Amino acid sequence: MDKNINKIPKDWEVAKLGQYINVFSGYPFKTDDFLSTKEEGISIVKIGNLQDGVVRIYEDTNKVIEGLYTKLPEFQLLSGDVLIALSGATTGKIAVVEKDLGKALVNQRVGKFDILDDKKIKQTYFYYYSQTKTFTLDILKYIGQSAQGNLSPEQIKKIDILLPPLPEQQKIAEVFSTVDEAIQIVDRVIEKIQWVKKGLMNELLVNEPIGETKEEIVNIFSLEYGKGLTQNERNDGKYPVLGSNGIVGSNSTFLVKGPGIVIGRKGTIGAVKWLDVNFWPIDTAYFVVPKKDDLNLKWLYYKLVVLNLKKLNTATGIPGLNREMVYGQEIYVPSLPEQQKIAEILSAVDNKIEQQKKRKEKLEKVKRGLMDDLLTGKRRVKIN
Repeated sequence: MDKNINKIPKDWEVAKLGQYINVFSGYPFKTDDFLSTKEEGISIVKIGNLQDGVVRIYEDTNKVIEGLYTKLPEFQLLSGDVLIALSGATTGKIAVVEKDLGKALVNQRVGKFDILDDKKIKQTYFYYYSQTKTFTLDILKYIGQSAQGNLSPEQIKKIDILLPPLPEQQKIAEVFSTVDEAIQIVDRVIEKIQWVKKGLMNELLVNEPIGETKEEIVNIFSLEYGKGLTQNERNDGKYPVLGSNGIVGSNSTFLVKGPGIVIGRKGTIGAVKWLDVNFWPIDTAYFVVPKKDDLNLKWLYYKLVVLNLKKLNTATGIPGLNREMVYGQEIYVPSLPEQQKIAEILSAVDNKIEQQKKRKEKLEKVKRGLMDDLLTGKRRVKIN
């Protein structure tokens, strides 16, 4: 941050984080503290719970007895708390508690930030400041100074932070809170549309007519091997390169003419991807070649999604999908007009989801721009 200090507004303070914020590692729970059953108890937040900038609780998250929660108040997590990974492959990763997690405690090697003087810095302001590029880069500098790639609370306390006057901090936090609320509304819309799509797919593709003749997949389409294309062999271009888990790069030439379907063969097996454009599937994936003229490719894509091909995994090591196992599956293939109608209905729903995702991307872009401006003093908010 040093090179930008002269550009900071005169009424802003540059302070060491440790002056006004404490940083400490979570509680060192013992293995014996964790419950054998995970249905009840207090969730324990470990480094693996810090995902995509937020704290997430999973079904397999470790839990401890209720009594430990009341005994460890300083390690309790509340909405607005900021955490950081202090060790491991993701050292320096920041995550915030976006909403109430229920009762949760923070584990060792996960650092927690605790405001010491709320007359100098507001929790809501730091919540957003911790998400800036400037803060992340300052954290990374200290990681590079450690042979093990770890972070200590004392190192983090040495980082410079920018402190506007309290009224401005509060106003900045209000601006970002408004944007976050807009993003959350879009998320809820996406969730509702996806729920509708799931119901439609179940009705149109899973619940097959009783008594209708089914066909073996071997007579409907073939699964062809992709072709290896290392990163060194790729020339960045307009054609996507796909592996078992989706797009892994781009190339100036293509192997398969789109539209088409790619299915994971090794690693992320059974994952089904639709491509509108020409593409290059590598050797960890299959691409679909129809054998029937009366086959709507988009309908087939949706049908393959609900087939859950990953259940056919036969490998004992790296997951693998044997195409002969796929060929032996039987599915009901409706008439071509019915296929087209189903594909149109589901494509329309997908388009609505895509529109909402683009709307969310725009809001997130606006938020990133505001962070670069409002949290550095490039732009000032008006204080009533």
